[in-house]
Amino acid sequence: MKQTIFYFRVFIAVMTLPWWCSAYAEDGGPSISPSSQSVIGTVNAALKSTAIYTARNFSGSVTYVMNPALPLGLSFSSTTGVISGTPTALSSTVSYTVTATDSKKGTASAKINLSVGSGSGSGSGSSSAPNCMAATLDAVGEGRRAYLRLNCYGCHGMTGAGGMGPKIAGEGGDVSEVVNGGGDSMPSFKNYLCPNDAANLTAYVNVQGTAAEPVWLDWWNALPSLKW
Repeated sequence: MKQTIFYFRVFIAVMTLPWWCSAYAEDGGPSISPSSQSVIGTVNAALKSTAIYTARNFSGSVTYVMNPALPLGLSFSSTTGVISGTPTALSSTVSYTVTATDSKKGTASAKINLSVGSGSGSGSGSSSAPNCMAATLDAVGEGRRAYLRLNCYGCHGMTGAGGMGPKIAGEGGDVSEVVNGGGDSMPSFKNYLCPNDAANLTAYVNVQGTAAEPVWLDWWNALPSLKW
């Protein structure tokens, strides 16, 4: 009889736990949704904004960060996790990590696969390289233009110091083979290349991290001048 009463009391105790205890037990730790998104943009066309994240089981306000850097023209909201804007640079598909953090260091992450195409042909780019411009700069300057246009900085950093991808500053000798698809883990950019891009990129990468490196951002202008 005493054993029966004991089990009954345990049953009642469990059934009357606060609702948030059972909810936490069911949902687990912090999470954000959607857990993955795929986005295809077009150069010089407004991107359809990504979904606002829903955060669960966090404490207080949530802040979002993204890695690596987005193509030029796109922005990321640290309060909603939304990507928006008008991309001005082509980009092959890159996997971005969005990390949410609360005031007590609770974290969760999600993935966004994003690419930016030319709008003529497939999302992987057009063999006609539609964003080619008449050369107005020396080889280093035109290489900087190509580096930004192709979104190389998204993986290798704005000065080639590395990030999601390896450091490449000063290693221009490998550029031609890699951008044409010779890299072990890097996608081919041959359908994005303008004439002389490989040679110009070689010249630019060789001066990255030195005083000779140009640091402007507005590659689409004939004579870029906007500094970062």
